[in-house]
Amino acid sequence: MRIVIFEKSIKIEDNQILENGSLLLTEAEIHREKQFRLWVNSKESSCHNIPHIHASCDEKEYSIAIDGTNKLLAPNVEDIYYKRIVKMFFNETWIQTFREYWNNKTDSKLKFDIDKNQNKKTIYLNSYRIN
Repeated sequence: MRIVIFEKSIKIEDNQILENGSLLLTEAEIHREKQFRLWVNSKESSCHNIPHIHASCDEKEYSIAIDGTNKLLAPNVEDIYYKRIVKMFFNETWIQTFREYWNNKTDSKLKFDIDKNQNKKTIYLNSYRIN
């Protein structure tokens, strides 16, 4: 006998459940270049609390915070690939792009505040809040 206990109920649409009963998780790809791939998952309300992106390099996958800390959320050990991803993609321009994707492509209740400068048409994303 198998007992499954759920602590939190999430709303799942019928079109998200596959015939075999597994859950369809959609991704919004941010960037792909050589061995690097960066994306956000659409369903983040039931996963982590910290806004983050998913990244892969040479078949290794990472979850990296986009809250300004660049903290490695998964796996637990920083390696050369993680450091390479941070060095290449965690600058001000990319961070803004990651946060825009987080706000627009995930169902997380944590969202970044957006301050639009009308003269430069730049979006500054500073802190996140719970909606």
